[in-house]
Amino acid sequence: MTRRIRRILYISFIAVFLISAPILVLYTAGYRYDTSRNRVIKTGVLTIHSQPKDALVSINGQPQQKKTPSTISRLLPGTYQVRVEKEGYIPWESNLTVTKGEVTLVSDLQLFSSNSPQLISDRSISQFHLDTQDRGYFVESTETTAILHRINLNTGEIMEMTQGANLQILASEFNQILVAYREGEEEIIAVIDQSGNSLRPLPQFTSVPSKSAFVSENSIVTLLDGKICRLEIDPASAPLNCSGNAITDFLIASGSIYTLSSQPNASVISRASINDQSVTEIAPLPLQNYELSSFRDDILTVVNHDDESIYFIRLNQDDFSISRHNSLGSQAFWLVDENRLVSYGSFEVWLVNPATEERNLITRVSDPILQAGQISDLPYIFILQGSSLSVVPIDSVGSQRKMISLVENVEGLKTAENANNSLWLTATRKNSLWRQILFTP
Repeated sequence: MTRRIRRILYISFIAVFLISAPILVLYTAGYRYDTSRNRVIKTGVLTIHSQPKDALVSINGQPQQKKTPSTISRLLPGTYQVRVEKEGYIPWESNLTVTKGEVTLVSDLQLFSSNSPQLISDRSISQFHLDTQDRGYFVESTETTAILHRINLNTGEIMEMTQGANLQILASEFNQILVAYREGEEEIIAVIDQSGNSLRPLPQFTSVPSKSAFVSENSIVTLLDGKICRLEIDPASAPLNCSGNAITDFLIASGSIYTLSSQPNASVISRASINDQSVTEIAPLPLQNYELSSFRDDILTVVNHDDESIYFIRLNQDDFSISRHNSLGSQAFWLVDENRLVSYGSFEVWLVNPATEERNLITRVSDPILQAGQISDLPYIFILQGSSLSVVPIDSVGSQRKMISLVENVEGLKTAENANNSLWLTATRKNSLWRQILFTP
């Protein structure tokens, strides 16, 4: 090789290095040439974590090589159509915005099973009930009587417990069930143990309470004829102690009974200890038709069904404060392990932080909402409209929340989490009982 050729090669190498080195540096630093803008632009990153893992990710219709958890780097700034899918699950799709120099993170992405509902019982179901221990009970109605059954949510096994005319479940807790049924012309209120081996009538009751709750294994609180009534189950001769007047609702929380009573042109919220009859008036409210919704962190939530407003009553040791929020809906519930609350009305679902009074719209729909609730402790809300069940993320994903259709032909539903951490959705269809496995761990 002549000296001249060596010199040409050396100069060429230097030129290539001087040209490619900046390009490599820019590429390593996350820059790309954008042909549409005709300039070099800093890129962004998209990271997706899904449950279950190993789901296929497609961006603008192009499948990506790595499955979830997946990180796609060097994406030009802009909006991308992202699809996450796995066999046996409903695909997830959303338009996500990638910003230069930043990471767009999609975490807690739950893929829901596409399996069809499973038939649990084709009997004529008139009532289905879950207690706080996720034990299931249902009432089967026949031409002559009503039968109470217990259902094992893990296996689907059904056990008959008792029967009676017009039988209905009033409350269940502490391995006991409070029921009402008829014997001839007489209304019977009774307690049944969780095994179904013992049925104990409570003759202290002469009519059916409009609301009931267990406060301990041996104590019941009921709303009966506008009064709060307490009953100790043992001894059998214990009297029924009733107090108050024109009470329309009650809520048990933090060792206290909160009551709502109706007065002319107003309502009054009071508090009493579970263990005694002393009553303290907390707050008056204008008008009527309220419901005590929930209690957490010394905040009592009250909803008004007439104007769909929500009141937050903050209870201090010797004082209280009230804030009213209009157009938030007529139902509300706290998120699991969070200090935020979800409220909903006929067409809107809101996310509310009572501490800051900040509120954000989760979704707005065109068909009336019949029921909404959180799915286990996942960051999703289920919404029942007509006979269609959908879910929507609580927090926005890529600046948007997209509803996912799950099940059709649903009439009513309950949720429970079994011992294997699988969520079971139970719905009544044509008076039969069904179970929908939404996801598996």
